[in-house]
Amino acid sequence: MRNTYFNSLQRLLAALLLLASGSAPAAICTFNVPSGNWSAVANWSGCSDAPGPSTRTPGIADIALIGSGAASFDVAATVAEFEIGAGATLTLIGGAPLTLTANNALRLNGGTLSTTNAASFPFFSVILAAGGNGQILATSTLSNTVELENRGLLQLNSASGTALNVRDLSRVVNVSGATFALGGGNARLHLDGQVPFTVQAGATLSTSGNVFIGKSMVSSGAPRIESFGSVAHVGPGTLTIQGIGNGSAAATLQVEGQLSITNGTLLCNGVGDNCRHQNGSSGSENLRIVLANGTYSRGGPSGTLTVPLGSKLVGSGIIDGTLGPFGLSGLLAPGAETGLPYGNLLITGGIGVVGAAQLRFDIGGNAPGSFDTLSVGGNARFAASANSTLRLQLAPGFTPALGTTFTLVSYASVFTEPGEPIFNLVDSNYALDFATRFTPNTLEVFTAPRIRVDDASLIEGNAGSATMTFNVRLSQASAQTVTAQLSSYPGTATDGTPPSGDYTAPFTTAVTFAPGQTLQPASATIYGDVVVEADEAFGLQLDRASVQNAALGNGVRGNPNAVGTIVSDDLPPGTRFVLVGKDSASGNIRRYTNTGTYLDTWNTLQPNAIGLPNTGLCFAPNGDVLTTRFAHTSPILFSRQGAVRNANFGSTPAFYFNRHESCVFDRFGNVYVGQAGGNDSQTDAQVPVLKFNPSGVLIDSFVVPTGPRGTDWIDLAGDQCTLYYTSEDTSVRRYNLCTRSALPPLTTTLTGLYCYALRLRPNRELMVACQESVHRLSPQGANLQTYTRQSIGETDAQGLFALNLDPDGTSFWTAGGLSGNVYRVDIASGAVLKTFNSGPGGVSGLAVYDELSDDVIFADGLEMPPVVVPITAKLQPLPECEREFWPDVRDMPPFVPSWMSVIVRDDGGCTR
Repeated sequence: MRNTYFNSLQRLLAALLLLASGSAPAAICTFNVPSGNWSAVANWSGCSDAPGPSTRTPGIADIALIGSGAASFDVAATVAEFEIGAGATLTLIGGAPLTLTANNALRLNGGTLSTTNAASFPFFSVILAAGGNGQILATSTLSNTVELENRGLLQLNSASGTALNVRDLSRVVNVSGATFALGGGNARLHLDGQVPFTVQAGATLSTSGNVFIGKSMVSSGAPRIESFGSVAHVGPGTLTIQGIGNGSAAATLQVEGQLSITNGTLLCNGVGDNCRHQNGSSGSENLRIVLANGTYSRGGPSGTLTVPLGSKLVGSGIIDGTLGPFGLSGLLAPGAETGLPYGNLLITGGIGVVGAAQLRFDIGGNAPGSFDTLSVGGNARFAASANSTLRLQLAPGFTPALGTTFTLVSYASVFTEPGEPIFNLVDSNYALDFATRFTPNTLEVFTAPRIRVDDASLIEGNAGSATMTFNVRLSQASAQTVTAQLSSYPGTATDGTPPSGDYTAPFTTAVTFAPGQTLQPASATIYGDVVVEADEAFGLQLDRASVQNAALGNGVRGNPNAVGTIVSDDLPPGTRFVLVGKDSASGNIRRYTNTGTYLDTWNTLQPNAIGLPNTGLCFAPNGDVLTTRFAHTSPILFSRQGAVRNANFGSTPAFYFNRHESCVFDRFGNVYVGQAGGNDSQTDAQVPVLKFNPSGVLIDSFVVPTGPRGTDWIDLAGDQCTLYYTSEDTSVRRYNLCTRSALPPLTTTLTGLYCYALRLRPNRELMVACQESVHRLSPQGANLQTYTRQSIGETDAQGLFALNLDPDGTSFWTAGGLSGNVYRVDIASGAVLKTFNSGPGGVSGLAVYDELSDDVIFADGLEMPPVVVPITAKLQPLPECEREFWPDVRDMPPFVPSWMSVIVRDDGGCTR
């Protein structure tokens, strides 16, 4: 009855194909012998363009039916539809691989697709073309070396246990754009062979109701699903993934892509070890588990699941297992990833939060159900060494008062060791800061005052001692007692008493704010001497794990610190300083006066085995110094006088620099870092310019067009938009950060072979250090002056590398890349004003205190005053008796930055 129905339907489809094509008639070709070759015309009935015996084998417009018998596939074929019936076989013969393609429909109605070769990779490809419809209507088998390639929609709907048996070296591949749908109450995919079932990126495995995927018989190999696309299960019902026994017979669910469970259960039993969860195979591990009232069961609370770096666990539902023992280093977000709906995620076992893990909660109100929550049935651990982050997203308009508390996480117990539990960063989109409180059974967050420590300074003196006082502050009074601990550490100042020491401070200092208090002191003792020294500094760190009932601030990572500066009275007033970044010979930074007198060395904390060059040296608006360390894990941030502010600036386990070589701060304290890359063949996307906030949190990334060596050296124009950069060739490129668009190169004809450091002058001229010469370029890119390596005095053939501007506005600094020689050169004449050698090893970076740039207005202290150029302006009336003069000309004086405007108040009573 059923075959009669399908034969009628197929004839109708053939007629429709005939009418649609207007060409040769489509035929319903039926294999009509007990056994025989596909290529034999006589083995087919109905394969004719006119009434009578078959005149050909099935073609591209035909329906090919093998209802019974054993057909030998000996020639490649493409048909409109293919169907194989119960008991029938289609077997590839011969040694060559062949393909059978069904463009419109594929029906497996109980037969077997096979090959004669059982010991090689698949040679028989059966393809359901894109847009085609496939159905598994009765239990069917792929044996030996068959590849079923689904490019369309393949469906197995059964309430009675219909199965697709995949055996030996056969396999099913779900190609990008395709869907394999299993459902109906008892659909089964038996992976009894040795080759994985693959879901390519962009493809979907869709299951609904009760579905079984796994092993059905004792055989070699283990059932394995490798998904790079989407696995989506919709209940009610359970998707069971299972092997036979454990060990080598256990099933594997390997997911690199999305795994979603909606109103149902996915059972991959790790407790019985008959199903193992693996995260990806290519290393990117971009797993996304999305629950919508779904359950992912690992077989019970003791079954383990990991959410690795870069992966996500999002939604409302149940993880019947443990994220651990160190299972969460990616993102966990109960409810929606951002915003509504709010939800609860239950983990029946424990959780370990490690590495760069993120917990993200949306908060819309105080009442239960108006914010996301996480419930943990076992032990919770928040590792002290982690870069873990707690992110809070408040709904627009929701403004909780100071002290408002939200219980976000509940657990049976919390793991505590010294320094634990802790989040390395607590961040929110709300003006007030949030603090965390770990009780024995809950993690609470509450709006809290911010605690900070102010920098301090004191003149050294020639003898005796004095007290340096640090102010520890709360941003506002609290109704609770606030406690914290401070710890001191040396920088360019040495801990200890004279004659070798500069200061003493308690290694740890406890501070307590009673309710209502906002200021507490901390102190250190400073010792005077007559040794000629520069300003020196040491650090005072606020230990994040010790803070109770106060917050460290939104977007503040790690342990904030203050710097104590011992102000020198040993050097003449107005002494200027130069920082020299050394290469692998020393791996540190050396500080000199601008006359070449060595003062001290800044320890860049690079292991001796690395000793990598300190290249980019840039000043923050507050005077801090950031230095890139090339192949080290991160740059390092110092205070202006050499105390370490942040030894791992911008570094988290989630992020790796690609040869960070240069840096520049914007007006707001954010910093851009250029990456040279590890070799000359890396793509632009591999060497983006990175933007970090003042705390070292990555906030943006810019893929810019590069030359052979990435975004090698960078500088930022005064408009805060135009980025200038080199790529170790003869060009200076430009990019608009505000519009995220490439600009035409400023020049492409500099002296080769390589060009490196560059600096913008206040008059918008550009200085560029190339291997053989330093160039002075006009704002339009014309070469105004060339300072050759030989004229500067550099004899090493490796040439010049670093470059910076002197604050006098009339000279620049450069240095030999390998010689260690440092030069100060007069811009106008090219005369060398000063030369000194910085010791063994080359110079990989320079920084001159109070250096000038396109964003600096000349104020005072100039050796030569600027020439004042009149500004032609027009009067534009403004309210409240103000007048603003808008320049009528584009060229401003060289000492006026491009972002300045002039406001003039009329004191004449606004009558004119």
